[in-house]
Amino acid sequence: GVGFRVVCDVPPPDQLEVKVGDPIIVTTLEKPDPTGPVVSISPLGFFSSSKLLLLRDNTLIVRDRMSKDFGKTWSDCPLQPNQNVIELSDNTIISISALMLRDKSTPPGFGKATALRSTNGWKTTETFEATFHCPDATAGFDDTGHYMDYIGWSDHEILEMPDGTLLMSVYGFLSSKRSLSDYQRYPIEMQQWKYVGWIAESKDKGKTWKYLSTAVHHPNMTRGGGCEIGMVSLANGDLLLAARPGEEGYPNEKMVFVSSKDNGKTWDNARHCYADGLAMTGVYPQFVLMKNGILAVTWERTGRSRTEIAFSLDGRGENWCHRTKLPVAKNGYNDIVEIKPGELLVLGAGKTEDGKYDVRIIPVSVRKKSAAN
Repeated sequence: GVGFRVVCDVPPPDQLEVKVGDPIIVTTLEKPDPTGPVVSISPLGFFSSSKLLLLRDNTLIVRDRMSKDFGKTWSDCPLQPNQNVIELSDNTIISISALMLRDKSTPPGFGKATALRSTNGWKTTETFEATFHCPDATAGFDDTGHYMDYIGWSDHEILEMPDGTLLMSVYGFLSSKRSLSDYQRYPIEMQQWKYVGWIAESKDKGKTWKYLSTAVHHPNMTRGGGCEIGMVSLANGDLLLAARPGEEGYPNEKMVFVSSKDNGKTWDNARHCYADGLAMTGVYPQFVLMKNGILAVTWERTGRSRTEIAFSLDGRGENWCHRTKLPVAKNGYNDIVEIKPGELLVLGAGKTEDGKYDVRIIPVSVRKKSAAN
């Protein structure tokens, strides 16, 4: 009366043809620090990712460069956008700096960040102050040992919901959800907490933001918590989120995926995912839902290569396949857009062999194979 039932993931049949093109160098930097009044850079000074912004008129913007021909040629851009940038349904573009510093003139839990607004396709911008409120936010030491007195950090996504509400993925420390990091790099008195991923919402086009929900707090599934959070709205209205679980020195750590069926108010189905039978391990996941219904994700530092891309054929993000390596430079974080049906561009940047920093775009074409193939 006792037996075993064995279940294993079987890779789906080869249904896609994925081709990776030659890298396009957008610009080369002498040093990682960008210039401009609003920057996409860590306050600690190391290189941070750029945003690959695709506007409705098909303009591509990367840092201080823009393209009108899907990345073939580039010209100067008035001002580089931050990683948190979105073109709203009314064509307004808002861009918010990643670091939400604590506002010491207000009670605990309040913060602020510099933001940009454009109403003419990023030809000109105006500056405004974005305010944040997360009552449970607390300071703490980050994974490089620096004390961060902030409300949170956001380096990925802003989503516009059907009713105009904006959602932003944030990570930081919450006083009610403290758990010590598994990394034994610092003295215990530093109290290096695991990151907690949470969602902020805005109902006034990004002027004011408030805590909505905790999205990633699964200390038993991660060594460093959930940070660098990618988020996407699926075809059925559900939200899918993926988070970095650890540090570069631990490339075997699986990213954490969670889902929401109520516009980000609650999150469940915390899980690790696999692509072609291999665990999806690494940092900085970025999604794009393609026009053919396929969901694509790219991420960095996989333990097997620097950058990879994989696909969920049903668009739900439960199962992944056609895992493909991408020629992105070392330590370059990434972004992804679809410029035409089946044509993706993946952004990466990092340190080159001569000590400079380049920003590059990788073309990736994705085609469904016919039954005859």
